[in-house]
Amino acid sequence: MDVFLVPIVAIIFGCLIAIFGIIFSYLEKKRQYESIEKMVEAGKNPEEIKEFFLMKNKRASDPHLYLKRGVITLAIGLGTIGFGVVVKVEALYGIGIFILILGIAFLLLNYLIKNKN
Repeated sequence: MDVFLVPIVAIIFGCLIAIFGIIFSYLEKKRQYESIEKMVEAGKNPEEIKEFFLMKNKRASDPHLYLKRGVITLAIGLGTIGFGVVVKVEALYGIGIFILILGIAFLLLNYLIKNKN
């Protein structure tokens, strides 16, 4: 009985996460369109509206974004491996190594982007 419960719960939670993601994406786009509508009603020209949304998305073009993500992911990977050593659960080694490699990939991506510029 318990063997069948795990996949069912995993599928239900996976679907719930996808549904919440779709709902939040819809609400974000709705707020964005409402903002554009209010700006147009206030008499803003298209260039000012475009500038507003470019400034809002400027955060995503942070030059140190991949460095920050890499260091944090690397630390999480090391912490997971360390936790696996302390509680003596070998399955955590593989998870920690995967996260560690992901952090190294972010650091490598940061290095490659920095050298490209």
